[in-house]
Amino acid sequence: MVCRTLTHNAAIPAEANGGVQPSLAVVDGGAALCSVGGLWLIRDERLAGEHVPPVCHVVPLPAVGQEVEFVGREVRMTVREDRTIVVACTAPEFDNPTNVNFRWRFTDGEWSEPSPRRSISVPLPGPGSFHAEFVAIDSRGHQSAATSLAIMVMPRLWERGWFPWAAGLVVGLAAFAAFRFGSRRSARQAAHLRALVDVRTADLVHARDSLEQRVAQRTGELERALQQLEQDHAQRSQLERELQQMRRMDSLGQLAGSVAHDFNNLLTVVIGNVQMLELDLAGNALASDLTQRVLEAAARGRDLTQRLLAVASRQTVVPAVLDVAVALRAQVGVLRDLMGGAVEVVVEVVDEPLRMLAAPGQIDQIVMNLAVNARAAMPDGGHLVLRAARVGGLVQLVVRDDGVGMTPEVLQRAFEPFFTTRVGRGTGLGLATVYGITKQLGGEVEVESEPGRGTCFTFHFPAVLEDPVAAEPVLVPRPPVATPASERRRILLVEDEPDVRRAIRMLLESWGCAVVGEAGNGGDAVRLLAETGLAVDVVVSDVRMPGLTGLDLVHALRAMRPGLPIVFVSGHTSSASLVAELAPLGIELIAKPPSRDEVLGAIERAMPGARSAGA
Repeated sequence: MVCRTLTHNAAIPAEANGGVQPSLAVVDGGAALCSVGGLWLIRDERLAGEHVPPVCHVVPLPAVGQEVEFVGREVRMTVREDRTIVVACTAPEFDNPTNVNFRWRFTDGEWSEPSPRRSISVPLPGPGSFHAEFVAIDSRGHQSAATSLAIMVMPRLWERGWFPWAAGLVVGLAAFAAFRFGSRRSARQAAHLRALVDVRTADLVHARDSLEQRVAQRTGELERALQQLEQDHAQRSQLERELQQMRRMDSLGQLAGSVAHDFNNLLTVVIGNVQMLELDLAGNALASDLTQRVLEAAARGRDLTQRLLAVASRQTVVPAVLDVAVALRAQVGVLRDLMGGAVEVVVEVVDEPLRMLAAPGQIDQIVMNLAVNARAAMPDGGHLVLRAARVGGLVQLVVRDDGVGMTPEVLQRAFEPFFTTRVGRGTGLGLATVYGITKQLGGEVEVESEPGRGTCFTFHFPAVLEDPVAAEPVLVPRPPVATPASERRRILLVEDEPDVRRAIRMLLESWGCAVVGEAGNGGDAVRLLAETGLAVDVVVSDVRMPGLTGLDLVHALRAMRPGLPIVFVSGHTSSASLVAELAPLGIELIAKPPSRDEVLGAIERAMPGARSAGA
């Protein structure tokens, strides 16, 4: 017996017919159906007499990504990828097995049109319970009973009710873990950043401190440089003022020297002639009184020239060791009389020697000039304080008053010669004389003054720190040496001014000297001695003359007659260097107009016997 395949759809598995692919064979006028239950024999006469409608069998087919589980007439599907179920159906039809149509519907939908399709693909909307119904229609139009298939689509993992909670829990745990991890990581990063920030902050603080230190250092350097610049500017201004003052004083000195020389020559003529008149008019009281007044006026004129030379620092200085403390104490009485009862004079000195080199009367002159100005500045009374002390290697002298003070403009011109604020009452030489004497003594002076707060002068002079020693050789006035009346000195008189020469000659002769020769300049004097061999005891000569002057004349005369005594009588005694050079040579120097004692004393001291006795 040959069986043929009941259907031609290879997609229907054997499970559709109990595990055996149904097949049919014609045997002895009947049909034999092979099945798991054995061989079924179907007679033709029965098939012709009874029509059996087809039986529809439905089988779900698993697709890719699906798991199918049969539970009775229910299929459970676990869909992982696509919610689509493929359902296959079969219905054997013995009369015409190949001519079977099928209809189907899904859940409560509409029935489909009859179609020979034996499998359908149904997309499922989601997890849940569904059912599919199928009927088979044979070639005669008979419809089989509906065969239903219950489909349970299992939800995906994330579609299950607990999944959101689990997912939320997992996400929460993950978030918490991430948060903890992030927190720890953030904490580590924060700690690392804090460490970096701390390091960077420390670097910045160090850099800031270093910068501030450098800025402060540089600022300090700039401030010191500015202060130094200001000090340099102030010193330069002070030096410029002092230079201008020195130039003015130098100009004034030159003028004062020239004026002093000419004025002293005039005074010499005046004094010489008046003294001669005084001798002739000795019995006339009125004439003697008049001549005495003339001589006093001439003496004041001589003092005036000395003041001019003091202002210009050009008078001859005869230094001696002076104790400033003793000099100030000695002046207290005079100052109190000068200042009057309204001004109190206070002297403050230390109990130790305050020695310095100065000419007699120079410190007194400084103090007196300042006291006169202080008295004018304190019309209603006040205090005049004199203070002296040792400051290092200097002697400090302070003169302070409680007067009206000076404005900056007046203070700047205080030492200017002939400048005065007391118009009609002052000469303008007081402070100029103070300045000139101070410079001549090698000292410095500072002035502090403000309107209404008084004035303070501070002097600093070089101190003599050790015991007094012999000063440099200078001409120091000494008492005249007594000369016998019968011993008349033979004198060669050298003077370029005829009137002055005549006046000096008369004075010398009236004083018992014999003028044996006269010359108008040094050259004439040298020729006179060389040509005539004139016997002279002393040469009395001027210093400033045409031709040979000063040391030139001394050297020329001493070359001819070694040891010849020479006395200089000069109206311009400003050359301190000349004084220092003449002293070792035994040359006497006196100022015009000379007095009788000065001339006779200088002549006797210049004689060889007097020098030997003095030695």
